Amino acid sequence: MRSAIFSLLLVAYAGYSVLVGEAFVPGRHQGGMSMTGIALVFGIAGMLCGAANLVALIVDHFDRRDNEDRYRRFRFRTQVAGWTLFLGGMLIEMSD
Repeated sequence: MRSAIFSLLLVAYAGYSVLVGEAFVPGRHQGGMSMTGIALVFGIAGMLCGAANLVALIVDHFDRRDNEDRYRRFRFRTQVAGWTLFLGGMLIEMSD
């Protein structure tokens, strides 16, 4: 249930960020940062990879076939791609 909620929240925030033209990333010490432009594209792609990762967890739970290894590989790849894209977006935004 939590995976479904978090996945929907990620997709909703990605959609909201597209409409507004920026995504706010909260920070611990400096208050956070806003991603815009190409950094926003990278950030949204990372969020969508995260949502796909969570959806794969849900689908794997209901899939009766013996293919857990494929889901595990997909989830690993979407996790690596998601974090790489999101952190890349943050680095792009910080370099501007």
